[in-house]
Amino acid sequence: MIQVIHGEIWSEDFTQLNDLIKSFQSCVRFCYNRFHKEQLKFNDVRKAAKAKYPMLNTRQVSDAVMQGQALKTRHKDKKIIFGGRKAWDEYKAGNLTKEQWLKQRDKQIYLRGDKTKKGNLNARLIGDTLRMTVGTRQWVSYKLFVSEKFQDNLKELLKSEKAYNIRLVRKDDHHFKVIIDYQVEAPQPYINMSNGVIGVDTNIDRIAVASVSKDGNLIETKSFINNRILYGSKDKRDYDLGCLVKQVIQYAKRAKQRCCV
Repeated sequence: MIQVIHGEIWSEDFTQLNDLIKSFQSCVRFCYNRFHKEQLKFNDVRKAAKAKYPMLNTRQVSDAVMQGQALKTRHKDKKIIFGGRKAWDEYKAGNLTKEQWLKQRDKQIYLRGDKTKKGNLNARLIGDTLRMTVGTRQWVSYKLFVSEKFQDNLKELLKSEKAYNIRLVRKDDHHFKVIIDYQVEAPQPYINMSNGVIGVDTNIDRIAVASVSKDGNLIETKSFINNRILYGSKDKRDYDLGCLVKQVIQYAKRAKQRCCV
């Protein structure tokens, strides 16, 4: 199971990080084109990328190669517009400057953790600081801000010495979102029928539930419907599905309270 921690870094000067992201994203595009246009193998792409991007270390190059390969696998022969079609159309229409377009295209970086060496070699969490590798034996540190909601998770992660992945996404010239993800053991399911149970059935446009008493008698049935799931974009569908799941959870809590009264 994947656990996620959200945070943010702030700085007056992100020049070194921006340069790293620019090189990294250029390497991702280079690797994608080697897979897509030349049909090269993984090791051949990695070798070519290491020669072309000496400013990136071996781990960073490997991450870029993996991302380029994943894009080729995911999109197959479809045309990819790095930075997004919407921003590209805005740039071509003159609504975005070239600088704004490049910032949109090169705004994030994803760095994998290392299970064998613990943590993350290129984006290391040290207390409330994020230390980034920006060159050969060169690092830059940024103050990491994590809300109270995720503080316990962060402390447990640092104590465990588990591998963790980090994604940085630029919000503006002085702020980056920080998304930390890592593996945790899934909790063991525990089923207790002393207060009855709720059965859940998923359908293409709704979630149906049936509430059953502890002695097996049907109490009621109910459906939570959202037709936009059929036609909405991926982001809208994900949002609406999350809302439906939240409704089911709230319904289950209310049903439990009724049983306990």
